[in-house]
Amino acid sequence: MGHLRLSRVLPIVQVAITAILTVWRDKVDWILGESNRPAGPYLRLHLLVIDLSTIWRGVNAPTFPFNMAGLKPVVHVLYIVAVAILWYLVGRALDRQRGLIAPHTGDSRQNLFAALTLGWGAILLLIGIFEVYSYGGTSHHFALNAQLILQFLWSLILITAAATRLKRSISRKFSHGRPARAH
Repeated sequence: MGHLRLSRVLPIVQVAITAILTVWRDKVDWILGESNRPAGPYLRLHLLVIDLSTIWRGVNAPTFPFNMAGLKPVVHVLYIVAVAILWYLVGRALDRQRGLIAPHTGDSRQNLFAALTLGWGAILLLIGIFEVYSYGGTSHHFALNAQLILQFLWSLILITAAATRLKRSISRKFSHGRPARAH
């Protein structure tokens, strides 16, 4: 029996959940606006879906700006594609840690990807700081707070993973071909 490849499973699961929450939220987000329509018997369920969708945007924080609510359907398609790519990359990294995929070879494309990832993590961190500042430091909305916490976690994960990758690459580059120093 083969090992379960997370690079295959995670994108499928995440895309399914994201698509359901995104489409459902689009159908019911009128509840949050100024509408004269009656909310109906499923008001609490619809509000729960809106909150879950907000939290899920935090789960998919690196897909910013495609993960913003209230965008056009074309952007939703881009969001779903970005979610698939994000979770494929996460699954691939986890598969690599589990020994199911060969380790990095250390080529310049991987260093460029790590540098871009580091930059994207820094951008997510700055956006999160700006959002907290714009809410006066706190929000009384649980889902929004959860989204911001997840966004901060993602930014720290991206920054840490990319910095570690670049540090290893630089260390390898300077240690190859040079004799170790004797103390």
